[in-house]
Amino acid sequence: MSAVRSSPIGMLLRCVRLALAIGWQRLRGIRHGPRDLRAAVLSRLLRRDIREVVERGIPRLRASELATPVWPSVKRQVAFERGDVGGVPGLWITPRDPAPDAASGASPTLVYFHGGGYCFCSSATHRAMVAQIALAGGCRSFVPDYRLAPEHPHPAAIEDALAVVRGLMASGISADELVIGGDSAGGGLSLATLVALREAGDPLPRAAVLLSPWVDLACTGASIVRNAQHDYLTREILDHFAQCYLGETNPLAPSASPLYADLHGLPPLLIQVGALETLLSESRRLAEHAAAAGVTVELQELEDAVHVSQAFAPMVPAASRAIQDIGRFIGRSFTPSTPSARP
Repeated sequence: MSAVRSSPIGMLLRCVRLALAIGWQRLRGIRHGPRDLRAAVLSRLLRRDIREVVERGIPRLRASELATPVWPSVKRQVAFERGDVGGVPGLWITPRDPAPDAASGASPTLVYFHGGGYCFCSSATHRAMVAQIALAGGCRSFVPDYRLAPEHPHPAAIEDALAVVRGLMASGISADELVIGGDSAGGGLSLATLVALREAGDPLPRAAVLLSPWVDLACTGASIVRNAQHDYLTREILDHFAQCYLGETNPLAPSASPLYADLHGLPPLLIQVGALETLLSESRRLAEHAAAAGVTVELQELEDAVHVSQAFAPMVPAASRAIQDIGRFIGRSFTPSTPSARP
């Protein structure tokens, strides 16, 4: 989730104008987006900014990014440090009091791949949300700044993701101590990385967390049309990012669209998706596909939520509750009774 450059006063005025406009529409019986006014304003703001900047090109979109502010109560509980894993730069986010794994005594490590359509965003734009996930799950987290399209199309992102996971294991962190996850394109990248690890015979992380995962770059889901009036992520934006990332790759290729991959042998999956978002259909299809392959999968459809609504925490209470659910899933994944997944 990126923020577009604006002065604090300018941003506040934009939010106030949007809140008034949304309120007036609702008085007239028109409602697009979440019922929660704060979530509706944030969603509308993102929709306008992404649409406008995409029309001007990816460089302008990246230039508009800001590091997301970290809530003071969260910032006091984590440490941020730039690092490099497997030759890929990124950001370490470490709880000052991580919860150890009951079985091994080690603290879980989360590799979190940021979203942004494979074209923009970074560890800086996602640091606030990942910090909250790290606290909820009691896990040290690394957010890689993997190479972005169109300069680095598919499979550059997967190559970097594999380098990070293998780099962590080479440093002494076992696969049993790893969780992999991401949002939107980062969710799709997480799933594609799991499949690539399995195909290569590598040990697999303990579990995976997929937030509004973009796993079908052909964009065939019915909710892309059905929820278009509610979500800030539109078909036009999805098609634009897909074209940039795919290059000459077929959009149905499993490494680009892991919805079409063989998912057998993968670790337990948590999928969170908004009930109002354009990617709802493909998350449902992914859950069905994974379950049919024998994968343990938990699908949480977040009521009244748009794409990656977890990024609205802690301003929107429902987003904070979703992050706590992620933390509980990570905790359950590290109970002694939970087997690790290996090819």
